[in-house]
Amino acid sequence: MEAFWAAPPVTRTLVAATVIISLGAWGVGIPNIYHLVFLPYRMFTIRQVPQLWRLLTPFLLTGPQFGLIFDPYFLWTYGKELEVDSSRFSEPGSFLVFLVFVGVFVLVSEDILLYSVLHPGFNLNISTLCIFPRQH
Repeated sequence: MEAFWAAPPVTRTLVAATVIISLGAWGVGIPNIYHLVFLPYRMFTIRQVPQLWRLLTPFLLTGPQFGLIFDPYFLWTYGKELEVDSSRFSEPGSFLVFLVFVGVFVLVSEDILLYSVLHPGFNLNISTLCIFPRQH
């Protein structure tokens, strides 16, 4: 538990939220997966209350089975290294800005270019994986 609290704050929060959301969705079934995915027509509406959590929750949802283990592990490993030891993210909050930029790009490109509800959490893992070797 001490290693968890000693981890950098952005990585620690991201991994904890990923584990909680994914275990709830895949393990218990609460909340339903349908309520977590990115659906623009549910967010940008005036007929009902906008479901703004859909901007964030798709990135916190891992795949089932081995995805519950490996996705948080890779987020922890690469996120911690990038947030602490990377020369690209030397300013406070720069790793968070990177993750927000990647998230916005993924949501816009998947919605506009692909017209689909893909798994953006996978793309967030890939972005940290792709930038990690450039630092070492």
